[in-house]
Amino acid sequence: MTKSDLIAKVAKEAGVSKIDAKKVFDATFVAIAEVMNEHDRLQIPGFGSFYAQLRPARAYPAMGSREAGVSPEKMIPKFNPSQSLKDSVAK
Repeated sequence: MTKSDLIAKVAKEAGVSKIDAKKVFDATFVAIAEVMNEHDRLQIPGFGSFYAQLRPARAYPAMGSREAGVSPEKMIPKFNPSQSLKDSVAK
């Protein structure tokens, strides 16, 4: 399913135009990104949690040389599905 397919499905379910559904869809994901950029956690009961997690710096072997490279620490986006979402997908 593509983004436009999902927007069309949401528009049909909500009884609104695709344009209005797209505006809400885009605004929702902007808001989720802002929450994670603030290093906060967004919990949606029955769906799951979106959050940012610090990945520590780590060494890796450099290709073609004997020196090791270093990947700097950085924040990465994470999603933890709720148990009810896991159960509904497993059916």
